[in-house]
Amino acid sequence: ATVGGACCDHYSCGKAGWERPQSWDARKAGVDVVRSLSGETFKLSSSPMQSTPRPGWIIVLTGGSEQEGFSWTLYGISRQH
Repeated sequence: ATVGGACCDHYSCGKAGWERPQSWDARKAGVDVVRSLSGETFKLSSSPMQSTPRPGWIIVLTGGSEQEGFSWTLYGISRQH
């Protein structure tokens, strides 16, 4: 799926006042909700070392479910973004 935009990231989804830590070591796993260019919405289960997908990123869903969130990996970045 090609990401069109993020609805919320794993530091703001349901957590008012949370900010992404500046240090990678302090980052936590969580849920990102993104919208694809085709209009689909995906709940992603992101690891502490994954940034919230940005517009134009091409991601591959590698497991999980709509309820729990999908695991994912970055496949590429669209040249159009």
